Amino acid sequence: MTSSPSRRDFLKRVAALTAAGALPSSIGRALALPANSRTGTLRDIEHVVILMQENRSFDHYFGALRGVRGFGDPRPLQLRDGHPVWSQPAADGRRLLPFAFDSQDTCAPLIKSLDHSWKAGHGQDPARWAEYDAWVPYKGELTMGYFQRHDIPYYHALADAFTICDGYFCSLHGPTNPNRMYLFTGTSGPSVGNLGAQAVTNADDGNWTADMARDKPGYAAMDWTTYAQRLQAAGVDWRVYQEYDNFGCNSLAYFSHYRDLHPGDERYRRARACVPGSTADNAATTQAEHLIAAIAADVQADRLPQVSWIVPPTAYCEHPEAPPAYGESLVARLIDALTANPQVWAKTALIINYDENDGFFDHVPAALPALDARMGRSNVDTRGEVYEGVPMGLGIRVPMLVISPWTRGGWVNSQVFDHTSVLRLLERRFGVAEPNISPWRRAVS
Repeated sequence: MTSSPSRRDFLKRVAALTAAGALPSSIGRALALPANSRTGTLRDIEHVVILMQENRSFDHYFGALRGVRGFGDPRPLQLRDGHPVWSQPAADGRRLLPFAFDSQDTCAPLIKSLDHSWKAGHGQDPARWAEYDAWVPYKGELTMGYFQRHDIPYYHALADAFTICDGYFCSLHGPTNPNRMYLFTGTSGPSVGNLGAQAVTNADDGNWTADMARDKPGYAAMDWTTYAQRLQAAGVDWRVYQEYDNFGCNSLAYFSHYRDLHPGDERYRRARACVPGSTADNAATTQAEHLIAAIAADVQADRLPQVSWIVPPTAYCEHPEAPPAYGESLVARLIDALTANPQVWAKTALIINYDENDGFFDHVPAALPALDARMGRSNVDTRGEVYEGVPMGLGIRVPMLVISPWTRGGWVNSQVFDHTSVLRLLERRFGVAEPNISPWRRAVS
């Protein structure tokens, strides 16, 4: 095939930047490899790889990135007291502005987790969130801290090279587990009639490993249908990649369909098994090497599933106190593994998103379902979007990057998305519908 002049020029620039050290080698390689554009449609994407990381807001990671709706936003929200949204009130009458962490001389990369409970939990008044000025009183002063390019250089380089989404919100204003349920099932329960505490809280059995023997027998597992089940029924190949230590982030483990399985069961192999080489004995010292090795082996053998969910070990998931640099290391090695076989990379899209914001500030308020005339009116059904009279989502804005041969160029996508948008991409590509997604959510994200 003959390369066009523009493509030749592009490859020359990529090679020059990589050689000069301006681009990490993994990014340079991913940029240089061509796409499979046989049909020019979504059908050219044969593999979708989903890596959901933990607990970072968009402004916390990318507010200082040029070209996005970050701290340079020319039209920030005005608070009820007339101050711009950047100027958040503290309980003692002071005002706090976003501030850059000092990662060189402090332990900022190891910052501890802030309150990230359901917005009506821990004594919080959900009405206060309606005014968007509860950040400091409810989360503490560290909520306003953010990282700069030199703190997370690899992620900023990825954003410069591929596509970042600055209108991506977590699905629920709350913690990890219900948000991840939206990614794995399209709901945290209410849209399918399950109004239990799992809808807005981290209701799990405390087994933060891939060891099914540690599942708690008395745990009331969720019983609605997951998207993995729908893929299986449709004959779409899928798998969860995880080590023994998975930080409890494999949401399929909390569903009855994937509990009490025999190791020979196909469901166990796809959803519950940990990758080869990962054991309880090496879980405390893992550097995610077994996870990356398993993915690399499948890529080299051209057996990467059509849909893959990646669940990293605790130290590499970026949940505070896990340092962002560890997550960057994981992603760099993952991209190396995916690009090691150019024929596989040519038909692969990697989605990197974050389940929720922890307690970190973001300045862009999310869409909420209208509950009464004061909030406006909705022409779509909002059932399944309200919990005890409080709108569940959308939640806080979080990062999302799309790394693929089709998303090269440093683009910014400002469409409104949430975790169910990932399922809707899979719906369009593989033709497998997820009826758990509410009509309201389909309309706004």
